[in-house]
Amino acid sequence: VSLESVTIGNSVPEIGASAFKGCTSLTLVTSEKCGKDAADVCLPASLKSIGQSAFEGCTSLKSAALPDSVTTIGERAFDSCSSLASLTISSKVSTIGFRFCFSCSSLESLTLPDSLTSIGQDAFNSCSSLKSVTIPHGVTSIGKQAFVACGDLASVNIPGTVTEIGENAFGANDIIQC
Repeated sequence: VSLESVTIGNSVPEIGASAFKGCTSLTLVTSEKCGKDAADVCLPASLKSIGQSAFEGCTSLKSAALPDSVTTIGERAFDSCSSLASLTISSKVSTIGFRFCFSCSSLESLTLPDSLTSIGQDAFNSCSSLKSVTIPHGVTSIGKQAFVACGDLASVNIPGTVTEIGENAFGANDIIQC
């Protein structure tokens, strides 16, 4: 699909499942109040929910900052966004689901919110440019293969609140410090 930019109204509460899935030319998703220097994905403060696969396969998106109003993010929301280099997740999200950012091979910078309690299976699998991860203190579980095949991952901070780390959660990495 050749859609390159979208402006979302300031009263939109939800982006539905697969809303922009496969929009490989999409470089800008903005709201009416986003500034000129905003991230490629700058969503309205009215937004509460991002559906499953909403931005899956949007290979031209480079950065995303989800507003603090977002409380729910569906599985595969940013799956295969291969140009996504920076991602800031809303401070009210508690769960990152299955394949949330799977194969986001350019992802270098990731900000996980303190509200987070669970990181799902394959959430950041194959994010080969990710260099370090600090798991917030509220997290209790890290899913199977959550950070597998993140080849540049050299440092991981896992707090004492984590009671479950899934099979191969950090496999195929050259982690220097854990």
